[in-house]
Amino acid sequence: MDDITKLAPEVSVQVGEKTYQFKCTFGFLQRFQKCSGKNPFRAETFLEPTPDDMVALIWAGVVVSEPNVTPEEIGERLTLPQALQCRAILGKFFANATTSETPDDQKKKDEKTEPEAIKS
Repeated sequence: MDDITKLAPEVSVQVGEKTYQFKCTFGFLQRFQKCSGKNPFRAETFLEPTPDDMVALIWAGVVVSEPNVTPEEIGERLTLPQALQCRAILGKFFANATTSETPDDQKKKDEKTEPEAIKS
């Protein structure tokens, strides 16, 4: 059986001046749910996200690296363009959650479809 930590999709997220790697695990989803009070598996949760939803989503990832950070602190660091990353985070997480490909499979697939000019 594969190690689930290797199968969890990751995404880079910038908050303020720092960049974080978020892993989409059930722990991430639980932290989001505890902070926001919303079910991350309900589509309507993310159709019209509130600023609190966006902060909860980002906090759920940042708190792994900074255990004492509060949602309020994340809200103060997060700029509007950075908050717009939320849709990309969700898209990547849920797209990867519904595929049986491993990250290595996806990397190989991406390399095959990458234009020649980019490969060097």
